[in-house]
Amino acid sequence: MAKDCEIRGKGMQNFKYDTDMDEVFGLIHTLCPRAYRELRKHFPLRSERSIKHVVLTTPRFPIGIADETSVYAKQHLEDYKYPLGAPLSLAVDDTKLFPALRPLYDGVNKMWYTVGTTGEHIAVPNAQGLHATLDNFKSSAELATKLRLWVLQIPLPGVPPHVVAILPIGSKVKGPELANWQIRLMEGLISHSFRITSSGGDGASVERDCQCRTAAASELIEVRIKHPDTDFPDIVVQLWDLHGNVWAIIQDAKHGRKIFRNNVFSGAHTMTLGNYVVFFELIHTLGMKPNTPFYRGDFIKSDRMDDPAAARFFSADFLAQATEEPVENLGLVVYLLVFGDFIDGWQSRTLNHQERAKILIRTHLFLKTWKTFLAKAGYSEARHFISKEAFDIAQILINGLLGLILFTVIISVTIRARSFRGLTPANQMSIASPGCAI
Repeated sequence: MAKDCEIRGKGMQNFKYDTDMDEVFGLIHTLCPRAYRELRKHFPLRSERSIKHVVLTTPRFPIGIADETSVYAKQHLEDYKYPLGAPLSLAVDDTKLFPALRPLYDGVNKMWYTVGTTGEHIAVPNAQGLHATLDNFKSSAELATKLRLWVLQIPLPGVPPHVVAILPIGSKVKGPELANWQIRLMEGLISHSFRITSSGGDGASVERDCQCRTAAASELIEVRIKHPDTDFPDIVVQLWDLHGNVWAIIQDAKHGRKIFRNNVFSGAHTMTLGNYVVFFELIHTLGMKPNTPFYRGDFIKSDRMDDPAAARFFSADFLAQATEEPVENLGLVVYLLVFGDFIDGWQSRTLNHQERAKILIRTHLFLKTWKTFLAKAGYSEARHFISKEAFDIAQILINGLLGLILFTVIISVTIRARSFRGLTPANQMSIASPGCAI
């Protein structure tokens, strides 16, 4: 049709563009206008002016937690034909922003807004007062230095996460304020029949505080797993009930893997495991050998937040290299085996739930036994144990995945007969521990 218009000497006014092509090439124009101009020489595409008009008349993604948040989330589920009320995971993280004030025009509401301050965007009464408003905010308003991003994840392979809310925040925001936003978002989604089965963030202390405060606003449900040895107390798994929605606190497993690696690299800890110790010199000695899976940058002036380096540290190849000298490296071998297997329990796509539960319970008992040994031997946990941050992250990872497994396996069976809240009078239940070798 475009070629026909060209032959007849007519313009492209009122030409009906394909919706899918519009989306694809509109994205190309956003990423690289120069590439779009080249493509337009060969395809019947919109002019750049037409693209800008479409952008202005299209509803913008809302800033903050608004009523439209659930609308976009429902549309995402419909696009993937995923039923409303099925399990979803909510995750949150921050990204850095360059602090600046910018005007933003909303073509749907025909209004100007000021963006760049903390919190939600601010409406400007009229275009004439825009410059005065910007000048006033430059001296009085707090500029945002980070963007807080919430995403919903459909727990199926191949489905990308969906952004449900964004909020500009300052650099000094603490856990209570973050928890208020988190609770507000979760309550809004739950009120629209979304089922949030897990909520997670990174391992920063303020994020852990946020999750704990969010959990405090929910009702505690304790699931007790019988200890393999009856002389020891049960293993308690905590789940949370927010307005009838049962959820678990989870953690980024890859972040945990980096933390466990960094504990070995830290000079503040000489981790003592029985008659053996784990410290950086062992890593340096093994890393200098020709058969090591390491690169030099993995342990010399290394990036502590390097995911591939952390994966190589807990790889089977490095574990095999460490076992070549068991007399010197037995402590390191145990450390690599326990925490490497622990993270594999999260990351593996082939392990069944029973094997994952065994790994999690083994890690839990290992940490408890380690702490008991240090206390009896008179060693300080601050110097001979993993860091407090690493221990907290490990507990969240253990409790979170055990909670999801219990929610999936046990609750899915019992929920047919009675509601989850009525399992026991005290919101507690007990199950037998799966067999595991410690």
